[in-house]
Amino acid sequence: MNKAILINPSDINLFHFGMQDVLNSTEEKELRKWKLKRAMILSNSEHTLINIYLKLPSGELLETQSDTVNYADDFVTIKGGINIPTWAITDVDA
Repeated sequence: MNKAILINPSDINLFHFGMQDVLNSTEEKELRKWKLKRAMILSNSEHTLINIYLKLPSGELLETQSDTVNYADDFVTIKGGINIPTWAITDVDA
């Protein structure tokens, strides 16, 4: 993704993500779900570095990276026990 600001995973708790999903269509949400499941498998089995792209309510795009990703429907937990609301994730890249 372009124009995303790379942030340290530990800084995620400094941001407010709102409560509205950043994706509109069911197809986009299903693709995100598939990518998160794939990222979880890759990070836990091969310790692959995963890029996670987030969108703030202001429209600002953020990117963070982790080699540990656990996905559980409403939240993604990355290395260090940091939780990211799934609805704030625009894309996942492994």
